[in-house]
Amino acid sequence: MMELSLAPGTGFEVVTAADLDRYLAAVSSAGFGSVSLNEHQLAGDAAGAAKAIARHGLRCPDVMSLQITRREDETLQAARRLAHAAAEVGARHVLTLFYTRVNEESIDRFGRCGDLMVAEGARLALEMPPFSELDSIPAALATVDAVGRDRAALMIDTFHFTRGSSTWEQLEEFPLDALGYVQFDDALPAESDDVMHETMDRRAMPGDGEFDLTRFAGTLRGRGWSGLVSVEVLSAELRALEVEEFARRAYESTAPYWGL
Repeated sequence: MMELSLAPGTGFEVVTAADLDRYLAAVSSAGFGSVSLNEHQLAGDAAGAAKAIARHGLRCPDVMSLQITRREDETLQAARRLAHAAAEVGARHVLTLFYTRVNEESIDRFGRCGDLMVAEGARLALEMPPFSELDSIPAALATVDAVGRDRAALMIDTFHFTRGSSTWEQLEEFPLDALGYVQFDDALPAESDDVMHETMDRRAMPGDGEFDLTRFAGTLRGRGWSGLVSVEVLSAELRALEVEEFARRAYESTAPYWGL
């Protein structure tokens, strides 16, 4: 079943349980059935966050994010912490990025992190950012398959798909059982070659940028995919909005693409 979620992106900072309560109220009131939370937004109390999520009639299908680095102890410690958080809130996926070279050693570490997730009823969801080695569906999928789809899945972000090396043919042909979920966003035309600036500050609400989101959503829907779509709009301009307005605009701009 198609499920819309809101990912972190608003300028509203969640520090306390009261902050989280206001944030969840805004997400629910906007029409979302789910919320994607980062570890900081759990306000140091994943069990309490789980109760608040349920109280607002929401689910939390994913938490973020695990960084696979060359520092083994630090990476595994973070994985244990996020696996526990995922179990508390009932998340199916933990968003994951490689912050080191993709090689035999780091893939092995990725797989062991996956074992920790599986033990808590979740799996890793691998990003494919355009500034990394894993900048395309085939590259990211090969890394997922190296550890097995029981431990990891692919997360496709429309920004990463459009600005990376993926093709429409790859989106049309890759195995849907490897797709964990989608992050959905638009972006303004690039004004520089500073990829981090573009990805962190110049995204846009769906329909307000240059991405072919109709084709993207239509391709997946046409293949029969129905899953989680998490709206992730990272914009310096839009962070100035009140959280309630941000959430409302995110839902209203996204729902039509997915037949909702």
